[in-house]
Amino acid sequence: MNKTRVLDILFLFFLTPLLVSCQSLPPDLTAQDSHRVILVTVTDAEARPAIRRGFHPSDYDLSQTTHQLLEQISSEYQLTRINGWHIKPLNAYCAVFSVDSHSDLSQLLGRLNEDNRVDLAQPMNIFEVQAIHSSSGYNDPYFSIQYPLHTQDVLNLHQSSTGKGIRIAVIDTGMDRHHPDLSGQILLVKSFLSDDMALSGKFDNDIHGTAVAGIIASKSNNAIGIVGLAPSATLLALKACWQTRSQEIPATCNTFTLTKALSFAIEQSVDIINLSLTGPRDPLVAQLIQNAIDRGIIVVASKAGPDDYIESIDGVIAVTGDSEFTPHLSVNSPQQNYLSTTPGGGYDYFTGTSMATAQVTALVALLKSKLDAESPYGNVQLKVQQMIKNQLARIQ
Repeated sequence: MNKTRVLDILFLFFLTPLLVSCQSLPPDLTAQDSHRVILVTVTDAEARPAIRRGFHPSDYDLSQTTHQLLEQISSEYQLTRINGWHIKPLNAYCAVFSVDSHSDLSQLLGRLNEDNRVDLAQPMNIFEVQAIHSSSGYNDPYFSIQYPLHTQDVLNLHQSSTGKGIRIAVIDTGMDRHHPDLSGQILLVKSFLSDDMALSGKFDNDIHGTAVAGIIASKSNNAIGIVGLAPSATLLALKACWQTRSQEIPATCNTFTLTKALSFAIEQSVDIINLSLTGPRDPLVAQLIQNAIDRGIIVVASKAGPDDYIESIDGVIAVTGDSEFTPHLSVNSPQQNYLSTTPGGGYDYFTGTSMATAQVTALVALLKSKLDAESPYGNVQLKVQQMIKNQLARIQ
């Protein structure tokens, strides 16, 4: 066989699978009509392929048994499978289906949840971040105005802990990785939006995540800008939300992107998960949050009202500005005028429970870092929850 023939065969061998894979790229679920999309999880604990080089479609690691089961469900319920992924912490596979416009969604979900082959069937829910630009007009990026009347209290806190050794998963929009106050503070970056996988400029231009990150872990002693409440903590920037309008702070995510980010954070064994967002009750989100808590991960989340999904999840630190809310553990934190980072190296004031949540997350990082140092083999989760309210009062 001559050299040219060998090259032809090698070309076909390697290129053909690549072309097939590219043709089956998953659709952008952020653009789907969420009212006609459902999630179905099934048990999938069988062994999967070990080789993962190159691009693979979303069901590449799906076991044959589970693949056949999903095909049966798709056929029997007249569904179209459009995406899916393996949720390792739950030993489950979550399939995303589109539903025919003539089907009754409520009845369909009821039938699926009665099907013994199905672990869970639910709608694709939408979650929203909780922040707006403050109208105070201040733009002086100084530590002395960042914590008005409590600058010394923050300095006192930093004498005992700055959050060193704590890894925080910020599940949010993207954030400005190159901001002078955030550069070097971000350990890992990952997007769960199919149109953002290249981490293009859209990731760095996102406002909400940049502000949340700045409150938590802006650099200290760099002679510019502000100081995060936990400046020695490191961040995992996990983009699950997208801005609804360019150059504006409102952003949303859905069950698909949020649960993928939660699953990834759990797999990374982070110390804290920050969820500066809120939304409806969501069974799959609740399962993953409970899984994280059971593993010793502290979850801090915004709470904008008594009907938020957080209410049903025991162990979550829910941050609210209204003391009338009574979840399992509620922290009342001020919502107004947080000075933080903005894309492009700037600073601005922000208002909302999203920012209050970031402050509580940073405070949890300080406490956990201190307690870990004192009791490295102890479970500090309960101790942090007991201490958080008293410590927060010192910087408000």
